[in-house]
Amino acid sequence: MVRVPLLFACLLLVAPFASAQATSPRSGASIVRQMCVNCHGPGLGGAPRIGNAREWRSRARSGLDNLVRSASEGKGAMPARGGMPDLTDAELRDAIAYMFEQSTLKPE
Repeated sequence: MVRVPLLFACLLLVAPFASAQATSPRSGASIVRQMCVNCHGPGLGGAPRIGNAREWRSRARSGLDNLVRSASEGKGAMPARGGMPDLTDAELRDAIAYMFEQSTLKPE
């Protein structure tokens, strides 16, 4: 009988660590490689191509906060959060910043 409460107590101690590890933020680069490159690589649906500074320039002028808000809601052919509904705002921001960096631009 004592073993069950002890096992339960041990699980309660370990669960927060397992949960925190499972939800650690993904890097902008990994998000772009996983999903964004599918459209932003070839420029599908009018998506600015990664590496093309000219196509990203006007977006840089609108500022990163506006781009994150727009990408969060979806824009044109792009679904909300780029089709990754589980992205946090910070992850979405990092992915957009990464695409800017690959295009040799810094968002304003």
